[in-house]
Amino acid sequence: MEKTYLVNGVEKTPAELFNEADLAKLNHNQELVNAAGFGDIDLTLLTILERNVSQQKFYTVDPTQFVPFDTTTGGWADYITVLRSYANIDADINSWERGNDTDNARRNQVGVKMESVPLKLHNLDKMISYSLFELNQAAQTGIWNLVTEKEAARKRDYDLAVQRAVLLGDADHKGLLNQTDVTTNTTVLTKKISAMTSAEFKALLSTLFKEYFEHTDFTAMPDTLVMPYSDFMGLGVAVDEQYPVFTTMKQRLTDVFREVTGNANAEIKPLAYCESKFNSGAFKYVLYRKDFDTLRAYQPYGYSVVQGTTVDGINYQNTAYARISDVFVNRPKEMLYLSFNA
Repeated sequence: MEKTYLVNGVEKTPAELFNEADLAKLNHNQELVNAAGFGDIDLTLLTILERNVSQQKFYTVDPTQFVPFDTTTGGWADYITVLRSYANIDADINSWERGNDTDNARRNQVGVKMESVPLKLHNLDKMISYSLFELNQAAQTGIWNLVTEKEAARKRDYDLAVQRAVLLGDADHKGLLNQTDVTTNTTVLTKKISAMTSAEFKALLSTLFKEYFEHTDFTAMPDTLVMPYSDFMGLGVAVDEQYPVFTTMKQRLTDVFREVTGNANAEIKPLAYCESKFNSGAFKYVLYRKDFDTLRAYQPYGYSVVQGTTVDGINYQNTAYARISDVFVNRPKEMLYLSFNA
């Protein structure tokens, strides 16, 4: 039965009340409301649709804040070959000591060797499509641009996919948190820093950076500590519960970090991907040098969109593409994972 409206005591159908354009807009808006799960709301021309459309929200983070990027190398090659040189040396002073042997006796030597590491570049692309029918129907709302929304959704999807691959990694991609050559320490941290007593926190300060320095064979100092958000946001508590007015745990940790490394720019950064839900039930921390010589990712082509085309004048499509490598850790000893189970 067709819906009617009471006007001045007389029932009238929508066709009697509205012109063709208004009726089309009314019907389409009703379809949108029904599709959103609010079919019990009856729209009329006296019903106002909010001009702003609520968008989904996602955790977003810039991966270049955690990993150095090279945007010039790679081009269209399948692989980037990274070269590493190693010295073969007996590093004892006795290897330099010269006795009373004859002048033409064989002397100790220094050798070197070259290692090549192939790094795969991944081809990324994703298409959007829309028809002339969809464009005109969406235009009826007066508030929703189908093409703009699809373009924005694809770019957002690309950003989320890249940040997750670069930072968390997965079975097919090596990221900041899943490098197989990086050592995982399970003894320095056994609980969240923000949950430590003043004595436990003091012990951590005395061992954390020393552990890293010894791990590098006394050759490098860290400049970045990445930790779970849930722990980072709890570091606003006092260092010592008996003297709460002095300083927070975050400030004390930062001060010690910068003091012992001699780097005034050393940083502590929160990252949601360090939470236990992303790491098989374990909280993960990373202490490392955010330096191009330590780790890096290659992105010869960033997000690009090709010109849209149509084959029949009704259906349209275009494709966005990019190229990016896994995260390559050139010096695994200059990274250290610290982990404990939730």
